[in-house]
Amino acid sequence: MDVLASLLAGSSLGIPQALMLAFLLLFVPTLLFFRARVRAGKRPFLRPLPAFARLRGLVGLAAESGRALHLSLGTGGVHGTAAAESLAALDLLDAAGRQAAAYGARPLVTTGDPTLLLAAQGVLRGGYEEQGLPGEYDHLSARLVAPEPAAYAAGVMDTVNHTPLAAHLMAGRFGDEYLLMAEAAAHQGLEQVGGAAQPPVLPFVQATAHHPILGEELFAAGAYLRGDPAHVGSLLAQDWMRLLLVVVIVVGIVVKTVLV
Repeated sequence: MDVLASLLAGSSLGIPQALMLAFLLLFVPTLLFFRARVRAGKRPFLRPLPAFARLRGLVGLAAESGRALHLSLGTGGVHGTAAAESLAALDLLDAAGRQAAAYGARPLVTTGDPTLLLAAQGVLRGGYEEQGLPGEYDHLSARLVAPEPAAYAAGVMDTVNHTPLAAHLMAGRFGDEYLLMAEAAAHQGLEQVGGAAQPPVLPFVQATAHHPILGEELFAAGAYLRGDPAHVGSLLAQDWMRLLLVVVIVVGIVVKTVLV
């Protein structure tokens, strides 16, 4: 302990930064351990999330009806504070895009950020290439609408109102404009899957989506839809680190109470 105290005293790290570093040093080996277990075939039980289970059915509905499956990825990009939500939305798009390529369905993706547009185009193209159908990929299946939330919502509402759609999916970074787009889809009688992580938006998701993806559920998309060992291992590592934090907090409260 004296050694650690002297190291902290001689560095520019404060107590919060030191705690974050300690958490990271614990998280990395935990992640590697659980990823190795999943690769070895020891897959855990994941509680069912109806939204992810319904995704395959919606892609099938789009293929049978000949109408497009609309996916709105929000106004966030793959950089900055919205990166985590945007990347989670790309996991959802990856699963839907692969299934759409296999079923012959037509995806229609809208986004408000150019970096996310390029990422979405790459994801969709990869799905067709995996099926051996690179020529079937349509570069207009992913579209940049507008960077401003209000303008983006107006563009998406126009798409929903004037394009024959099988279903309406929204996942990523949204603000109050989420409700406008969801209402437009509701007026068209579309089945909706909605996912968001921003607390002010969650009531809108719960109120309008038939299959809501709330908060941290959005970040579990890769584990549920792809089953990749890295995603599943990360999910398990997060759960165990969360449990560790709860134990540390409880022990700290007990110690503080006893000492006082």
